[in-house]
Amino acid sequence: MMKIRKSLAASKQDRKASGYIERLQSSSTVPDDEFFYIEPDEYLNIKNEYPDLPSEPINSMSTSSMATSETGMVGTELKKIISWFPIPNQHGCKPCQDLEAKMNRWGPDMCEKQMDYICHRLKEASHQRGLPFSRFVSELIVKRAINKARTKMGSCNSGASN
Repeated sequence: MMKIRKSLAASKQDRKASGYIERLQSSSTVPDDEFFYIEPDEYLNIKNEYPDLPSEPINSMSTSSMATSETGMVGTELKKIISWFPIPNQHGCKPCQDLEAKMNRWGPDMCEKQMDYICHRLKEASHQRGLPFSRFVSELIVKRAINKARTKMGSCNSGASN
């Protein structure tokens, strides 16, 4: 995931062709006031449309570098919890990987707000595998993942201040 600071993109707009900021906005996958979040393939498409872009995106970050480490991110924590269940075909599931990345970008607060969406996606995945689904259990494991992420993020933040 490419993370592009909106203020830097806007300051470069005078050098860009008309529509550059609008193109970034329409390609951004996460609503955010400070950054555009754009998939790498989409960034390459934009780069082809606007060849005067820098060779690397402005303030780009991989999804894993958006936090201190992969641990403490809600999607990653949910994946760890779910890995304990005997689920067929759980490795390499593109929709599951997309949900994990999205939850990692959202963080704990947004995941709480998006509980219905997350549970709906978990329901779809369970039905695709012919597994039973419980909204109650899904909410419990998502809340557990959120709490684990908050705990780990808090320990990373408190460790940095020592």
